[in-house]
Amino acid sequence: MATITDYNIDQGSAWSADVTPKNTAGDTIVLDPLSTISSQIRKNHHTYRHDTTIPQPAGTILGSLAQSGIVTLSLTAAETAAIRAGYYYYDVEATSSLGVVTRISEGKIHLRPEITKTIPE
Repeated sequence: MATITDYNIDQGSAWSADVTPKNTAGDTIVLDPLSTISSQIRKNHHTYRHDTTIPQPAGTILGSLAQSGIVTLSLTAAETAAIRAGYYYYDVEATSSLGVVTRISEGKIHLRPEITKTIPE
């Protein structure tokens, strides 16, 4: 079962979060070090078009952190600026080297609007 975590992200700002995958008992899941991490942000569960993919290598298991099961997700300031402010859903999945998919986190994102903007001349 995925950990449910909601995030507030400021549009136009860099963002990152560490995710520790856990099972229903609350114990840390040790991921296959060769796992591929995928994550998408969508307006709702039924939308086929995703608003952004949390990019690699931000969604990969980083070096020594792989042994502890921690996954770091991030978006750059340019990526958050490119997404329309509003409420979204996301999930994070790990695909092992054997093709087993495990959802490790899911929840809602509130992308708060940026007020200060550069006006093109």
